[in-house]
Amino acid sequence: MAYPSTFRTVLAVILGFLVASAVLPTGGGPVWAAPLFKAPFQCGQSWTASTYVGHSNNNNAVDFNLYPGQSDLGQPALASAPGTARSFWDNLGGNMVEIDHGGGWKTWYAHLATVSINNPIDTGEQIGTVGNTTGSGSISPHLHYEQRLNGVAQPVAFDGQVIPVGTSYTSNDPKTTSTNCGVAPGSPIGHVDDVRGLTGGGVWIRGWVMDPDVKTQPTSLHVYLDGPAGSGAPGKNLGLASFDRPDVAAAYPGSSADHGFNSGFMGVAPGNHTLYVYGINVDGTAGSNVLLGQVAVSVPGTAAGSPLGNGDAATGAIAASKVAGWAFDPDTPQAAVEIHAYVDGAAGTGARGLSLGRASTSRPDVAKAYPAAGPNHGFDTAVTGLSPGPHTIFLYAINAAGGGENPLIGIMTATSPSGSPVGFLDGVRDSGAAIRISGWAVDPDLATKGLEIHAYVNGPAGDSKARGVNLGHATVSRPDVAKVHPGAGPAHGFDVTIEEPALGTHVVYVYAIDAKAPGNNVLLGSKTVTVTEPKVPVAPPVDQPTSSASLGSVQRLRAKRLGRSAVVVRWQHVPGHTAYRVRILKPSKRAWVSTTRNHLRVATKAKRIRVAVRAVSQAGQGPVVRRTVRVAARSR
Repeated sequence: MAYPSTFRTVLAVILGFLVASAVLPTGGGPVWAAPLFKAPFQCGQSWTASTYVGHSNNNNAVDFNLYPGQSDLGQPALASAPGTARSFWDNLGGNMVEIDHGGGWKTWYAHLATVSINNPIDTGEQIGTVGNTTGSGSISPHLHYEQRLNGVAQPVAFDGQVIPVGTSYTSNDPKTTSTNCGVAPGSPIGHVDDVRGLTGGGVWIRGWVMDPDVKTQPTSLHVYLDGPAGSGAPGKNLGLASFDRPDVAAAYPGSSADHGFNSGFMGVAPGNHTLYVYGINVDGTAGSNVLLGQVAVSVPGTAAGSPLGNGDAATGAIAASKVAGWAFDPDTPQAAVEIHAYVDGAAGTGARGLSLGRASTSRPDVAKAYPAAGPNHGFDTAVTGLSPGPHTIFLYAINAAGGGENPLIGIMTATSPSGSPVGFLDGVRDSGAAIRISGWAVDPDLATKGLEIHAYVNGPAGDSKARGVNLGHATVSRPDVAKVHPGAGPAHGFDVTIEEPALGTHVVYVYAIDAKAPGNNVLLGSKTVTVTEPKVPVAPPVDQPTSSASLGSVQRLRAKRLGRSAVVVRWQHVPGHTAYRVRILKPSKRAWVSTTRNHLRVATKAKRIRVAVRAVSQAGQGPVVRRTVRVAARSR
């Protein structure tokens, strides 16, 4: 229905002002894909689409009327796509609803008789009824409708196709039939944020999808090229949409954040294509698969003389993704080309990039396919510095000589693990009145830091009879660990000796302490060890004291009961020593032994013992000190 002429003029001025005052992008950013808009009226209804010169800022606003012979007044006005709605009064537009769909896209619904919104809004949800409200002049009932990108009205498109629009404001104007029929309850919801074609035959796609029946579980994403599902068009399973999207979690209470997709695929011919993107309903839940978007994408060609290659595989590792493939430059086929990787974004988008070195490992299959190139064009390395979670790796072969450019040779997604520490208990060995414990451990959530290691003797953690010992942090260099976990590096080993004066058999439990959530402390292993006395016999020295100018005598000899049949003898360290020679003289004479520690465990029930001790070094030896010491009682 036509506006009065004065109203058209005023409306054009107002809408022009709104666009002029909008904040527009300053350039350089991506243009996000439009939502898959549906007509804003009921399923199966056909409404005429009319406009006039000066209608909105780009003549792209549309007035919808229901013909023939039916009243527009009171007809349901439906949301064209999911989003967040707000309502307001405008002097010309009357009761208005604006729905923000993300990515700069919004839809406007004007002159509504009534308004009813309940955020978040889903496609097909009623937001009000058609009316003729306005603060200026008198108009017939109709639905004024706009699709706006960054504040600028765009040609109205439903189901991915721009609709025809007339200018007569009669039943002769083109009609649009609504497919806004809703989806089965419980079907996935989501949005395609961005789609880009990349040199080398790649397509990159970003957005989110969630099955409302299982809001804490990721949903799969399928795409079809140049035709919908079921049409015979080639399709690809892009896997689970599990990238972090806190905005989705905030918009849908009870949802987790792991509903984003940031993925892609290769093998697309240069030219213009249409991508059909589907959210896959989770098995066993209500609903069905849903078309999230039907999006146009242009894939650029690759310049002649560019490198050839392929990213064969990507495997998630701790703080890394292991990648393998091959590449060579046909202009210099025997030379090894450099491989670059970009994390979670294509080159030139601000994504983090790094060089993976040159593709020079043997690949006989490449030589068979390209005899002039030879075999030495493979790579099998790692993209490091990754946070836990999924990552998309973009691989490029760098043009070496002649014509050409740096083509994309692979888009691959891999997940770096998160959670509890991983590691291994290599050994628990007797070390003469002591136990030597060795192994390694890494926390995937804090992969470059050394973990704290705890040991428990004669019982697991939590056992009141077990003796717990903090072994410190695992920071000893372990190149073998770095080879398996390149993102973590080598500094994750431990090799610690703890005192164990009680001779006999013990069971040692070793734990890696979780450094950062999520995760728990992990038992690396338990091993049985039999502890014996120090076994380093030496030739007995002469009984007469001898001295060396470089070493002093042993001081502060003392003894303490450990159990019914064990005593530990201790003394003060002598500066400059490298070892001590110790001999028990009473209650029974024993052989001389050597130790690097300032104590010795003795199996005896005696209340007094006589000990001979001297410090030794490479320069000589100190005097023999003989003392009879009383055994102090065991601490309670």
